Amino acid sequence: MIDAAGIYLVYSYKALFLLFMAYAALFTLQRILRRSGIDQWPLTRHLARLVFGLFLVADWWVNIVISPLMLDLPAHPRELVTDRLRRYKELYGRLHHSRMTWPRRWRLAVARFACRQLNQYDPDHC
Repeated sequence: MIDAAGIYLVYSYKALFLLFMAYAALFTLQRILRRSGIDQWPLTRHLARLVFGLFLVADWWVNIVISPLMLDLPAHPRELVTDRLRRYKELYGRLHHSRMTWPRRWRLAVARFACRQLNQYDPDHC
């Protein structure tokens, strides 16, 4: 029987996966629209703002949901997942390995992995 922690892990990983898929689709579509020139159309701009707004709400919600998984609370109420990843890379990336506790190593490993995946769709994103 699956307990509450197992259910939480399953749904938090699903939320992260869906957010990543939405991110990849959003930035791939943005690149296609820019190449074709369709991004200059007024209707396209309004639709893009709506989709991007919904994406930001989902990103904020996923950042709250993954807080126990990352063993850390968001730095401020409006922090998004990418902001959290950047913060981990900046805070823990320059620490010597001997000065890092296992939660810090975990956060840094997740941040580096996730940023490598995100940067495939939007270079220098995090």
